[in-house]
Amino acid sequence: MPHGTRDDANVEIDVDQYRLDDMAELAARLGSIVTIQRSGKVVFLDDFESGLGGWTTSFLAAGGQVVISNNATYQGGCSSRLDSGIGAIPTTTMTKWIPAFEWSSAGIACMWLVDNDLLSLTWVIKRYSGTRLTTWKVLYTRAAGTLSYFNAAGAPVVFATPGILAAGYKSFHAFKFVCDMTGVNYGRFYLDGVHYDLSAYLAADVASADLPYMQFSIELRGDTVNNTAATLDNVVLTFDEF
Repeated sequence: MPHGTRDDANVEIDVDQYRLDDMAELAARLGSIVTIQRSGKVVFLDDFESGLGGWTTSFLAAGGQVVISNNATYQGGCSSRLDSGIGAIPTTTMTKWIPAFEWSSAGIACMWLVDNDLLSLTWVIKRYSGTRLTTWKVLYTRAAGTLSYFNAAGAPVVFATPGILAAGYKSFHAFKFVCDMTGVNYGRFYLDGVHYDLSAYLAADVASADLPYMQFSIELRGDTVNNTAATLDNVVLTFDEF
């Protein structure tokens, strides 16, 4: 059962028994939340069945919050609901820090359920190397239906127009964002199974004396009129992507 192959895939002619090389692959096939674009090695996963203790949360508007919810889930009994609140900058963020190890490609995958008041979703991966800070960032803007990466100058550049995501009860959408931590290039982005190659694009890279670590952030922004409530489930952080 080599990593990433189909359930019925063969790697040798006329042989129907194989050594199990990848326990993570087996777990995925037996019901793990790692079910979408299963490339890479899992370094962290969260289906929010055990709360929010592994995350740091922040809010910029009155009424902003992150709470455990059982109103809608992709699977299991719980999910994380992000409320934007109402104000000039209705933004709510969830952040996870991961200790540094040998740099490789890294990714973040998740399931989102959005509402009609959503302004944007943002995925951010940061690498603190000890001397440099590199920031990979992708923005989805719902009203325009666009996906943008942030270039070396920190400015958003549209790379695709997948359209307006459907909102509604249990209409989850699948995302995965991969960057190349061996350099400053982006990697790829997936939205509902559609692949976008970002490998030719460069991320912002500046001097930083912070000690080495990785930071993964997921950001929700609503309009300034109504509270935006979006549901996040099945977050998976990976490294050594291929």
